[in-house]
Amino acid sequence: MGTLFLTACTEEKLVQKNEDELSVKEAAINDIPIDDEFTLFELTTEEREIYTNFQKDLNIEHLSGLDSVSVAKLYVQAVVDKNYDVKYALYTDREEYIL
Repeated sequence: MGTLFLTACTEEKLVQKNEDELSVKEAAINDIPIDDEFTLFELTTEEREIYTNFQKDLNIEHLSGLDSVSVAKLYVQAVVDKNYDVKYALYTDREEYIL
């Protein structure tokens, strides 16, 4: 019976320790100042122009000359804008491929 009691106490301490660590992490996350508009990156003038043109007709020729990071930035911008057609067009050009 003493072993059972010891095990229960040890488990209780572990649970309490995990809850305390979680509380500290939550407090740290809550201390991060977030503006009304939280921006991780900004499109360059060229990227913004390409994004605007690409939205009009989803023609991948607009993307020629862009590096992979710029295309990824356009994809993230489409997600932020909730522009699902642009997001999908940047994801794949295979019409039969549906998410």
